[in-house]
Amino acid sequence: MSMLSQQRPRCFDHDESISRIIDALSFPTPFSLFSGTGAGMRPNNLLSDMKLDLKDAHDAVQVSVDLPGIRKEDVQVSITPDRILSISAERKSDEEHVDDAAKSVYVERTFGRLNRSIRLPRTVDTDQATCQFSNGVLEIRVAKKDPQAERKYLTVG
Repeated sequence: MSMLSQQRPRCFDHDESISRIIDALSFPTPFSLFSGTGAGMRPNNLLSDMKLDLKDAHDAVQVSVDLPGIRKEDVQVSITPDRILSISAERKSDEEHVDDAAKSVYVERTFGRLNRSIRLPRTVDTDQATCQFSNGVLEIRVAKKDPQAERKYLTVG
């Protein structure tokens, strides 16, 4: 008689396997230096809800940020002189409107503060920035500097 024990085959859990694959393939992004997330890590805050696009247009850098369910009054944007664009927003809970007799069975929506910071390219003029917020999308436009304006000419003596 064999001393080897037989193991029952494990059931394949699709959701768990897909989560493991996604975690294994999560590579650091240029923004992960500021976000606190890196390869294989899942954010423990609402950062994953603040997705953004950065476009380099001819005359400006454009940033589009999805902020669904957030009011305009709850969004703050700042740019430092060293070109750090910081966006913070707060998604407030609607608990005051909850029926006392109702019990949550499943909750996926998250509430709280979101923060995101990125360094903008050297070509931007931080004094020439605008932003608009409409339908849950924040649009930020930062004009580029005139490359000729930064050039210094020296007198040949």
